[in-house]
Amino acid sequence: MALDTLLPNGDDSGWPTGAFADIDEGIASADAAVMSTTIDDDVLIVDLTATTITDADTVNSVTVKVHGRSTGSGGKDTFTVDFQIGGVDQGGPQVTGNLTGSHATYTLTDAAWDSDWTAAQLNGATLKIQATQTGKATAATWEIDAIDVDVDYTPAAAGISIPVVQHHRRMQGVF
Repeated sequence: MALDTLLPNGDDSGWPTGAFADIDEGIASADAAVMSTTIDDDVLIVDLTATTITDADTVNSVTVKVHGRSTGSGGKDTFTVDFQIGGVDQGGPQVTGNLTGSHATYTLTDAAWDSDWTAAQLNGATLKIQATQTGKATAATWEIDAIDVDVDYTPAAAGISIPVVQHHRRMQGVF
């Protein structure tokens, strides 16, 4: 098994503050430069970097990790995340737990994301992330600091090596 991590490399629909370059460093290097919104139900669509996976490899699973927070109080602030192939949601939307006031990593999975995607499909993959608020009278700010899309895959077999044995026999006078 191997792992390819796709990171943001553009956005088709952004939030009012920040740019995809603020969230493209990966969670391991999260730097608190963020994309943010104060608009409930605001949608962010993030393009992902190209994969190194080939069509001969077998994709086993896709896991989305969002490193973010909310500055709201009371009620519930969440991110709703859809993994998209060709702009089409795969499976159902997945919802983070209640966001906290400190940056935390929220890990999301969906059985429908775990498909043997082609290289072309992964190279066109996007995430749709929606800022969602429930049961609050006060405004919130949703922030995303970094995103990782981990694709677990099995590399294609390199092929088996069969030794060539040369027989010592005389064939029409040629050795």
